[in-house]
Amino acid sequence: GFMPTNEGTCIPCTGGDKVPFVLLMCFLVLACFLAYWTIDRGGGSQPSHVVLLLGISGGLLVALMQQLSVVSMLDVQYMEPLNTFLRVVKIFTFDVEDIIKLSCIGKLSDVAHFTTKVCMIFVACLVVVLVHVCFVVVKHKRRFKERTPSLVAVVGTLAMVFYISVTVTVLQPLQCNLNPNGRWTTQAYEGVICWEPDVDGDHLIMLLVGLVALSLPAGLFALVTRLVRRLPVALKTGDARFMRSYGFLFFRFRPQAHWYILVIMSRSLLIGIVPIIPRDIAQIYTLQIVLLMCNSACIYYQPWRVSYLNFMDAFF
Repeated sequence: GFMPTNEGTCIPCTGGDKVPFVLLMCFLVLACFLAYWTIDRGGGSQPSHVVLLLGISGGLLVALMQQLSVVSMLDVQYMEPLNTFLRVVKIFTFDVEDIIKLSCIGKLSDVAHFTTKVCMIFVACLVVVLVHVCFVVVKHKRRFKERTPSLVAVVGTLAMVFYISVTVTVLQPLQCNLNPNGRWTTQAYEGVICWEPDVDGDHLIMLLVGLVALSLPAGLFALVTRLVRRLPVALKTGDARFMRSYGFLFFRFRPQAHWYILVIMSRSLLIGIVPIIPRDIAQIYTLQIVLLMCNSACIYYQPWRVSYLNFMDAFF
């Protein structure tokens, strides 16, 4: 196979070019293992102040990197070294093709390429399930029903951490740029023509795949909304299983601001939608309005359990 270079040419792949892909798969498995081990070890107990501070700070940092990766998708020309930095943070929206040299693994069409990227989300969930099965069989003596809250907490935590990335990925077929010839092409796959199924049917297929995958972030938002409404009842009745399964949504916030998780998710969802807006000025203004409203809400309500994080979230 061949892989592209920065000069716009292609060079033959070598045997070592497949190593980054193998390393990425190993990293994915290791990350899922560590995430499960950490949450399973906690057993639903309240984390210490230090662990809470480090965990939430890490989550905010990942969210910031995802927001910057969305900024890199806007139809704006950036100066160096900002341009290089924004290209690097694209990995937080699963844009790792240049790093793992996917073209050396196999020749994929644009549709297959997009479908593979979407399927990676489901592959990550499958890896977590396999890790869960191994833990329950080896450590917990096959008590699957008893350990289900751990699986729910791990999958939910990963979904919340990468909510922006998942949203941006499934909406890529809607991110179209206008060309000098008057035609629109997708930003990620410049050979795919938008909105002309009689000329290029690949875009229609990608839209259908993206629409199916969009059920993940949309369904998660609907589920969390329902859980926010159920939380007061669960606390009154002492529903320990509910808190073990879904406590990851609420432990970061003050009890009076448990609903703030919906603000975080709304911000992530709206930021993920910004790149599909056609005009660059509209993209910039929309992003600024979303961030300003969320930062104002953070300053006013101060929802985070650790007070220092209210300042960190509002100004960074």
